[in-house]
Amino acid sequence: MSIEIRRTLLWKQKTFIEGWKTVETPTQLMASMAIIKNPWFARGHVENMRPEIQAHGPVIGKLLTEMLLDETGGLLEGCGKASV
Repeated sequence: MSIEIRRTLLWKQKTFIEGWKTVETPTQLMASMAIIKNPWFARGHVENMRPEIQAHGPVIGKLLTEMLLDETGGLLEGCGKASV
């Protein structure tokens, strides 16, 4: 059960003015994303998705985390995660 990573994206935003006021230190927001092949495609109803999630989650998590750490040099103040 291998994962097919089709594309990765790194999004960066720097905010200089917040609420019509110039900020002392610009805020930087970043997000790393991966587009993968749907492991459940063409399988009909899948009752238990857990095996694929447990197999692919750590691989994707490591990849996305490394993308952010490489870009920031390890200087992070906070992080979160989401999936669609």
